[in-house]
Amino acid sequence: MELVVVLAWSPPPVTGRGHWGVPLLSALDVGLDAAAERLRGTLDGAVPAELSRARLSSFVVRGDAGEVLVRMADRPEDLLVVGAGAEGLLRWGLRPSVASHCVRRSACRVLVVPRLAHRRGPDVPQP
Repeated sequence: MELVVVLAWSPPPVTGRGHWGVPLLSALDVGLDAAAERLRGTLDGAVPAELSRARLSSFVVRGDAGEVLVRMADRPEDLLVVGAGAEGLLRWGLRPSVASHCVRRSACRVLVVPRLAHRRGPDVPQP
């Protein structure tokens, strides 16, 4: 079994020089490095003992999250696990759902994991 963890990182499209004259592409590379460090920090100690026998690899990929994930899980025997994402019409209108994109376009099965109730706020009833 192989577990592949992917953090798709999509910076805003910018060119030119930043506030202090630093080329923005260099700043984007720093952002990519920070994303990779964040992913490594998240994975440290997060893998349960049951998965310790699995091969674990992680990638930070610059690009649209839905497209990156569908491209990475391209075999029918793969299982793509994605979070349900933010709720609400305003949020959906600003950024279409990565999970919906994956369900519609993936060559493999897709498991969409809902947000945890404690992260939704105190007004949401617990299951």
